[in-house]
Amino acid sequence: MEYLHRRIVELKSDAVKPTTLPSFVCDSCLEDPVTSCDEEMLIEGREWAWDKTVTTAATLLSKQNREVRFHPGYSSGTAAVRGDAAFLHGRIYYWEIKMLTALYGTDVMVGIGTKNAKLDKFAYQFCSLLGSDKESWGFSYTGKLQHNGKSHFYGPPFGKGSVVGIYLDMWKGTLEFFVNRRPLGVAFKNLQGLQLYPMVCSTAAQSAMRIIVAVSQPVDLKLLSLRLLSTDNEIMQTLIRVPGIRRYLISMWWILSGELRNICGNMQSPEFENESTKYQVLSASNTTVWPVIIS
Repeated sequence: MEYLHRRIVELKSDAVKPTTLPSFVCDSCLEDPVTSCDEEMLIEGREWAWDKTVTTAATLLSKQNREVRFHPGYSSGTAAVRGDAAFLHGRIYYWEIKMLTALYGTDVMVGIGTKNAKLDKFAYQFCSLLGSDKESWGFSYTGKLQHNGKSHFYGPPFGKGSVVGIYLDMWKGTLEFFVNRRPLGVAFKNLQGLQLYPMVCSTAAQSAMRIIVAVSQPVDLKLLSLRLLSTDNEIMQTLIRVPGIRRYLISMWWILSGELRNICGNMQSPEFENESTKYQVLSASNTTVWPVIIS
């Protein structure tokens, strides 16, 4: 920590060019954050898709199982899908789902659930499925939260064109939602120790949504340090001037605090809205792998 503060003081001087950083990127990436690192590789920012093994006639998957269309013909109840991989303990997850069609009817929801959640329980009944019992947690297009059959208002409604973000911290056991990258606050707590999956459901005929990003990071010393530093505006104003760190902060905007979260989230919005975002993995010896937005 003493070394970090010394480097911050040096960075404040225009005469000092940063050459090494106790930070989130390797030294060579400071010169060219896009192409310098020998071990870099390009990956899509989508770590999972919808599970095709649990679909029904009321759910149609496409685009490598990242897009789902509910009730392709007509609707006679509630349909749902879940992700093809469970979330791991000791990691944080963030994913965004874009609403491709108008939302209407009884309910359209995003959220999480355990493997015991019965996705076909209400195939012939219109209901708010996610959160209808203790096995799932849901956020409705009407702005309500629901768990264990109890619901209450939480945030603004969303509809066609909206991007709904979900931030799950498997270390702290918290779940938070975003609408168009605006944080709505912690929605649910005490989720530690559960085997959870991403889920969505809909009662609306021909409604569709698509995963546009799904990323995760381990909870380690670097992540905890970033969380702590992000509460100090003076330090962050200095760090964000460094190109490699700035790209990292923009790509990880959802774990930041206060106004910096909004600023970095807004800086990233055009890439996500165009759905052309790529993630660059920068790694070096003894360095954790981090995703960085390529502009």
